[in-house]
Amino acid sequence: MDALSSMSTCAGYKGILMAANDLKKFIPPIFCAVGQVRPCNVLVIGTGVAGLRALATAKGLGAITYAADIRPAAAEQAMSLGAKIVDTGVPAEIAVGEGGYANALSEEWLVKERAALADTIKDMDIIFCSALVPSKLAPVILTEDLVKTMKPGSVIVDISIDQGGNCAITDPGDTTVKHQVTIEGVKNIPGMLPTSSTWMFSHNIYNLVKYLAKDGTISLDMNDDIVKGILTTINGEIVHKGALEAMNK
Repeated sequence: MDALSSMSTCAGYKGILMAANDLKKFIPPIFCAVGQVRPCNVLVIGTGVAGLRALATAKGLGAITYAADIRPAAAEQAMSLGAKIVDTGVPAEIAVGEGGYANALSEEWLVKERAALADTIKDMDIIFCSALVPSKLAPVILTEDLVKTMKPGSVIVDISIDQGGNCAITDPGDTTVKHQVTIEGVKNIPGMLPTSSTWMFSHNIYNLVKYLAKDGTISLDMNDDIVKGILTTINGEIVHKGALEAMNK
């Protein structure tokens, strides 16, 4: 597990707990003298490491879980955790890129994906946003118009906010209420679990340094995919493809 996966695990777990705290209702089904309280509906958009952890946490709390991911393999993993899969309508040949990661979609395909999710979105109590594309800004999946269709009192947790956010109206670093929906734009969610996240991150960094060290010296092999993936600058030059693209260079 790399450092990003470790932090994503923390964000997936803590993000659902944040949503549970924001809700003004039970998450699990409740049976009492006056009848049954139905369980909450939770939709996870983007079922990578964080999304799968969010699904497992929500399921453990008793929610009915739904999942959407443009990658068939990721959707299959979500299904294995008991989630109902919402078809995004994006063909696999367009959705899946190098290494099995998601491709950045054109605006045309994003419009189609939003339309495919619209009927599900309006019925959700919690939407957990964790759709990311490596080295790109996060795709905007929840427009303001879609947020307006959500039930009063529902919650969006947008953990992709560090890369711009999956919700168009998330305020970076803030918790806000818009159109009667609570939107969590809190950054550095893993920092809210300092004991666990520090333990995981420190072990990741140790293993990375151990991998890079040859005979007690850091050795950077520019033909190594791991080295190319982590290196941002060298010899005064920016070499990371994603960083260059973000800077329009």
